Amino acid sequence: MSFTKIRLDESRGQLLAAAGVALGVYIEQEKSKGDGWRDESLSLLYKHLFNEVDDEVRIGIKTCNTSSLVRDAADAAVLSLMILARALEQSGETSK
Repeated sequence: MSFTKIRLDESRGQLLAAAGVALGVYIEQEKSKGDGWRDESLSLLYKHLFNEVDDEVRIGIKTCNTSSLVRDAADAAVLSLMILARALEQSGETSK
């Protein structure tokens, strides 16, 4: 097995693990927030994502605060997934 194949497998595993963390964050927040994101406009979801990355994630990177960076990056990932889910729904590419 080549180095590239091993590295690609590891990269996919890292992304899958990160997606699992993001989903866990969503499930935790779902208890208090429900699924109201489905009623928000795409522009509002984008604004929330932009602010999360521009404010929270950037601060975590600058301060090397990995615990807040993990939490804030997971929030940003969830917001990205919400936008993707809405876009897929609008394009008819997902089943209802």
